[in-house]
Amino acid sequence: MFPLVLLFLCSLSLVASIPTWMYAPGQSQIGSLVPGAAYIEALGVGYQPERASAMQRHLASEEQGHLGNVTVIFSRRKRSADLFYINRQQLWQFANETAIFPVNLVNTTTVIPDTGEVPLRLVTGNKDKNLISSGTWRWRGTMLLYDLGPLTNGGVYYDCPQPTGGSTVITFLKPVPTPDGCNLVTLHAWSQLSD
Repeated sequence: MFPLVLLFLCSLSLVASIPTWMYAPGQSQIGSLVPGAAYIEALGVGYQPERASAMQRHLASEEQGHLGNVTVIFSRRKRSADLFYINRQQLWQFANETAIFPVNLVNTTTVIPDTGEVPLRLVTGNKDKNLISSGTWRWRGTMLLYDLGPLTNGGVYYDCPQPTGGSTVITFLKPVPTPDGCNLVTLHAWSQLSD
């Protein structure tokens, strides 16, 4: 009996000696590994769920876990939506427990007809030669905005089809008419409540 009591007391002292931080947030879910990480939902004409069971459209990388174009996906398909967060005015995509990718804008160098402007395409990674690196990401309430000096996209994005299939998300730093075939959307993270 004495050896069991001694074993219990030794194990209790071992557990009590492990350092912990009082009031530290626990890791109750994968999103809590990165504080502030949230799903970003695309809202626009034809993008609002008409009923609670309707599919929502979320921001995600074109190919889950890989660098490349950012697109809008249906979250109830085979894959889940990606988590995003802003740290030091940079938007980041939480890919998995070992990979977090920066989200940047790339100058596409092609003027879109009817707009007279060159779109900026959202991509994950930072290896593109046309990468715009001096802008800042921020939340206005729940809405995601991008600023480049005094210019801003005002929270307006476009979900546009690609010639090779799929879609990509673009934005402009000036007001423009909606490009042909594209859907005007705003991007929201409902857990973001700061300005």
